Amino acid sequence: MKKNLLILIYLVAVTFILNLIWENLQMPLYTSYVWHAIWGINCVKASLGDILIVLLMYIPIAVYKNKFAWFKNYTKTDIIIFLGIGLLIAIGFEKFALATNRWQYSSFMPIIPFINVGLSPILQMLILPFVTLKIVNTITK
Repeated sequence: MKKNLLILIYLVAVTFILNLIWENLQMPLYTSYVWHAIWGINCVKASLGDILIVLLMYIPIAVYKNKFAWFKNYTKTDIIIFLGIGLLIAIGFEKFALATNRWQYSSFMPIIPFINVGLSPILQMLILPFVTLKIVNTITK
């Protein structure tokens, strides 16, 4: 139980740090990009939301496998499901945010054809969660 709590703490911390960096780097891809304190606060809020998304990706596999540290011995199927959940959440959230004017893309954002969402937030949920698992695995050896 103590080891699972430690894994959870590392998972949350690494997710937050990686996503905070990504959120700050991708801000010029949005029209609301203005460098000031509110922008920084928005990146922190977005990174906290990213933690929730990664947990929504992570927990179903942990429950299904009945092993909290499932990433220590994962299968290709585990990763496909893990990233598939992230992809679906990211696309859904981007579509929702664009439809409700939570944000708009600047002319710098590459748009994925057919689904019409930005490439950067989709890559974020495909790359960073996997990197997070690798980092947490290394930390908790």
